[in-house]
Amino acid sequence: MKPRRIIIITCLLLVACSIFGAASAFETSESITAASKVYVSGVTFEPAAFFTGDIGTATVSVTNSNDALSSVVNHASFGDQDIRVISRPYDSTTHLGPHQTVPFAFSVRATGGDGIYSPDFSLSFRDANSLSYRSLVEIDNRPLEMTITDMPDAFAEGKKKTVYIMVSNPRKNDVRNLYLDVSGDGITTTSSRIFIGDLAHGASVPVNFSTTPYMETTAVLTLNYDNGKNPHTATKSIPVLFGTDKKMANPVMNNIEVKSDGAVIHVTGDVNNAGLEIAKSVTVSALSPAVPQDPHKMAVVGALKPDD
Repeated sequence: MKPRRIIIITCLLLVACSIFGAASAFETSESITAASKVYVSGVTFEPAAFFTGDIGTATVSVTNSNDALSSVVNHASFGDQDIRVISRPYDSTTHLGPHQTVPFAFSVRATGGDGIYSPDFSLSFRDANSLSYRSLVEIDNRPLEMTITDMPDAFAEGKKKTVYIMVSNPRKNDVRNLYLDVSGDGITTTSSRIFIGDLAHGASVPVNFSTTPYMETTAVLTLNYDNGKNPHTATKSIPVLFGTDKKMANPVMNNIEVKSDGAVIHVTGDVNNAGLEIAKSVTVSALSPAVPQDPHKMAVVGALKPDD
């Protein structure tokens, strides 16, 4: 009985040793040396800064700086609980040749709040230990901003007025495909959609639109833009109220002289524009009960600039 047990135990030990030897046979001094010269040479995010809920891409570039040795990678993963990977990890074998750089791209979703996060990239070698690298990425929920730079003090029914705004990007990354929609009940605009284009981080761009109101209402400005491939909007409301515009053109007459020539009275004087806008198509004529007489039944002044 005892000899049989000894034989069985000895066989089991031999099998275990052979399995362990096979598992560790891949790790050689050469493979470990090769893996030690593999490093993360760059990480890029698109978009460069996320809104919460945005989907984007994290691309990790891995470089083999060996002159003659290759390394074999059999697994790569990325992310954490705030920058979550929504694509599959790399589970297939990848060969890194000497001086070769290989990109590993992951689709990610930003789930955290405002802040800077450091998701982990992990690379497993077939014949050596793994490589771990943390990168930095920001979640920034600041939207684009719209500031009114100039607009009428009041609107008038049926009269076209121009509103000037400044669109600013306070974020740390560029945004793309900006366009402005102008809407509201009882108004018409020269263009209901104004294309702006791309806007760099920290930059501003002036935009204006003209609108004609037919009732007191609210004009709604909707700024549309893409952060990476994620659509976002910012809105601003402008009250459209009727009244006297303090900036409107204000033609006035002064230095008036009146001379009588029999039944005809000659009136001369100066016409000035005391307003802040151009007075267009200005004419001067006599009103009833006076009857205009030739050769100056009507004086055509034309356009008067402010202070003319």
